[in-house]
Amino acid sequence: MARGTIRPDLVLADYNLPNRLNGVQLAAKLREKLHHETPVIILTGDISTTTLRDIALHDCVQLNKPVKPTELMEVIQRLLSISQTATHPQPAETVLSPVSPVVFVVDDDSLVREAIRCVSRKMAGPLKPIRPARHSSTPIVPGAKHVS
Repeated sequence: MARGTIRPDLVLADYNLPNRLNGVQLAAKLREKLHHETPVIILTGDISTTTLRDIALHDCVQLNKPVKPTELMEVIQRLLSISQTATHPQPAETVLSPVSPVVFVVDDDSLVREAIRCVSRKMAGPLKPIRPARHSSTPIVPGAKHVS
């Protein structure tokens, strides 16, 4: 992403990240770098007023951990449909093949990765695989190539 070769359609991030960074700060930096209001889902077990306010003020969607795969799937599909429409508007008379969305996952929780795999299997079109940020080289969609 830093080289401009990939632009995520959606970011899924844990609120608590290493090195005194949180998912909201990551979202703000990413949006600034890309000059685009990329949709962001923040996963957290922290339900303090301060955390929930921070997430809401930065126009991110908050989901509680442990995340339910069906809830995650619904939110991802809703945000991707909005993101895809904004990024790839299609005239009514033009029929284009669907564009594979890019979802950037910033979470080292194996349960979250498994939920993402479940979601990608249930969605009409598979998510474009990416390597989870840090801690794992397992692609989100098994058997697919990594996107660096």
